[in-house]
Amino acid sequence: MKFFSFVIAAFSASALASVVVPEARNIDAGEIATRENGELAARDEIISCYNAGTVHDRSALDHAIDEFCANHLGWHLDAGQEVGVRYYTGITVYVSGKAINGCNWIIDSNCYRLLHNIAGTCSSGTGRSQGGFSIDPCGEWRVDPGSNGSDF
Repeated sequence: MKFFSFVIAAFSASALASVVVPEARNIDAGEIATRENGELAARDEIISCYNAGTVHDRSALDHAIDEFCANHLGWHLDAGQEVGVRYYTGITVYVSGKAINGCNWIIDSNCYRLLHNIAGTCSSGTGRSQGGFSIDPCGEWRVDPGSNGSDF
C-alpha cells in the first residue's frame, strides 16, 4: 500500500500570533487531504474506455496485466515518470503506469486491481476488451490493445 506524508496545520486567531508546529500524518494513497471538516475523502478513480480501435481477448489482456505488475512491483516513479511495456499476444497490448500531479509513488499490488478494472470495465461482454485508462489524483494507468506494433 502506498503512503504519503502530508503536513496538516489548523490555524486560529491565537495560533497566528505564535509559532505553529504542523502535525505530520501518514495518509494512504487511497485517500486525499481535503479542507472540508479537516477530514479525508476517498480518492477518485475515473475509468475511460477507448470505445474504438482494436478489440482483444480479455484473457490475453489479463496475462499482459499480470506480467506487467509482477515485473514492476517495487518500482519507484517520480512525478511525470511513466513505465510502460508492449506485450505481443497476437497483437500489441501496451500496459503502463504514470505518476502525475507532482506525486511520487511505488508500484505495489494495487497495480493489479487498477489495470484489471480497466480491462473489465471496458469489456464488450463477450470476453473481449478495447482497453482504456484509469486516472486518479496521483496516477494514470493504461491498458491499450493495438495491432501490428501500434497502439491503435
